Amino acid sequence: MNKKFKLAVLLAALTFFVIIQACQTGQNPKEQPKQLNVSILLDLSDRISPEINPDNPEHKEKDLLIVKKIVEVFKQDMDRLNSIGAKGKIKVFMQPAPQIPNINALQKKLQVDLSKMTPQQKKDVYDNIENDFEDALNQIYEATIQNSAWMGSDIWRFFKNDAKSFCISKDTNYRNILVIITDGYIYDATTLEHNGNRVQNLTVSTIGKYRKFDNPTQEIEKDDFGLIVPCDDLQNLEVLVLEITPENNSQKDEIILTYCIDKWLREMGVKKSAVYKTDLPANTESRIEDFFDWEE
Repeated sequence: MNKKFKLAVLLAALTFFVIIQACQTGQNPKEQPKQLNVSILLDLSDRISPEINPDNPEHKEKDLLIVKKIVEVFKQDMDRLNSIGAKGKIKVFMQPAPQIPNINALQKKLQVDLSKMTPQQKKDVYDNIENDFEDALNQIYEATIQNSAWMGSDIWRFFKNDAKSFCISKDTNYRNILVIITDGYIYDATTLEHNGNRVQNLTVSTIGKYRKFDNPTQEIEKDDFGLIVPCDDLQNLEVLVLEITPENNSQKDEIILTYCIDKWLREMGVKKSAVYKTDLPANTESRIEDFFDWEE
C-alpha cells in the first residue's frame, strides 16, 4: 500500500468520524450556536412621569424590571456558551437622548460586547451587569423625571437612521433582537411629516378619527392609514414591543396602536414581531422568556 493511498484512507476515516459525531450530536460540523445581539430602546417621554401618568407599579419600576429580565436572559445565554464561547452583545438606546450632564458616560455603561473581551472581562460582566445596568438606568430615569423636559420619543427616526446599523450585526451568527419599551404614542416635535394617510407619529390627534368606529382596524386598512415606512430591509431583526399604555385605558386606542405598530414592523420586513399592552411585571417577564425562546 503506497503512502498516497494510506493518506487517502486516513482522511476518509477521519471525515467519517466527524460526520458520525455530528449526527450523534444533531449538529452540522460547521454549525455554531447563535449568539445574542440584544438592543433595548427606551421611551423616556412623559409616559414615565409619576404625576402625568401614574401607575401601579410606576412605569419606571416596570421598565427597570423589564431590562433586568432581559439581562437575566442574556446571562443565561452566557451560561449556555461558557466564558470562552460567549460573544453576545447587549445595549440600551434612547431617542432622543435625555438632556442630563453625564448621559454619555451612563450610555457607555449600558453597552456590552463580549466578542471584544477576555474570559476574565466576561466574568466581570457576568458578576456585575445587573447592578451596573440598574444603577445607570436609575440615574437616567430619576434625572429625566426631575428635569421634566419631555421631548417625546422619536421611535420613527430611530428606525429610519439607526435600527439597521445599531441593531443588526453583519455577522450572520448573531440573533438580532430589539426590545422597545413604549406606551405606543409615538411622537417627537421634529418628526411631524405625513404622506397621504401615512404619518411619522401616532398621537391622540392622528389616530382620533378611528376611535369612533366599531372596527377601527377595518377602517385603517381602507384608508391605508399608518406610519410611513422608512425602510423595508429588516429581515434579520426581531422586534418585541412592550408596555403599550392606551390613554384612559381606552380599548379602542389599544387596538389602534397595537395594530398600527405591528403593521409598520411587518411592512419594514421585520423577521418576527410581537406587541403587548402594559401588564404586571410577572406576566411581562413570561412574554419576554417566550419571545427569546423562539427558534427558527
